Amino acid sequence: MELGSMPASPRGDRLGPRAAAERRVVLVLGDRLTLSALAITEPIQPSLVGAATTEDEGLELVLRTQPDLLICSSDLETGYAR
Repeated sequence: MELGSMPASPRGDRLGPRAAAERRVVLVLGDRLTLSALAITEPIQPSLVGAATTEDEGLELVLRTQPDLLICSSDLETGYAR
């Protein structure tokens, strides 16, 4: 790998600033403060298509948006049965 080059993604394209903005990211974190902090960070914000704090909401987001990247934690909030 050359210095300064970006690694190829599994799709075979190069990951650069423009390509990163075209990626779809979903955040599923139980801690609302961490979720909020990650959601507003410069590398994630342009690509963010959804965020959730429960497993059910996160699964629905993943199925609906088909993200390129899922960032999640194991300590999710408990949802309420309907």
